This record gives sequence, C-alpha cells and structure tokens, in this order.
Amino acid sequence: MADDGSPQVHKSCRALALSLVKCLDESACIKENKRSYKDCALDKNLTASSTCKDIRDNYMKCKHEQVGIVVRERLLNNPELFRFV
Repeated sequence: MADDGSPQVHKSCRALALSLVKCLDESACIKENKRSYKDCALDKNLTASSTCKDIRDNYMKCKHEQVGIVVRERLLNNPELFRFV
C-alpha cells in the first residue's frame, strides 16, 4: 500500500490501470449492474466494450511481466538458489 492508503501499481502499469478504471466507469457493468470494479475487471464475459477487454488484457500482461522481472532479479542476486542438493 502507498502512503495514502491506495494500492501500489508499478509505474509502467499505472497508465493502463487508470485507463481500465476510466473505461469500466463508462461500462454497463458499473453503471447499470452496480458491480465492483474488481468484479467487472475479472469477469470473463466482460459486459464492457472490446476496448475495455483489450486494456484489461494489456494490464494483466504488464503486471505478469513485472512479477517476472522481480523473480529474475531475486534469482540472479541469490546464486545459492541455483544449487542442487
């Protein structure tokens, strides 16, 4: 969590996250169905436009890549993890 209580989003994914929120704000899932952002974003049958689906997929890909970077850095900085018993 950030100092202001909001969840942290890596800077490279932040623009996508904000775009997704804006897109979902305009979707029927939020406006008409009154569901949460999380429910709407994770819905496989996203009732929002294909633009929202594309943004969601790109955001998820970005987050996945960030996790990969962190794991690689941890492995490279800890050579003992490469030892086999």
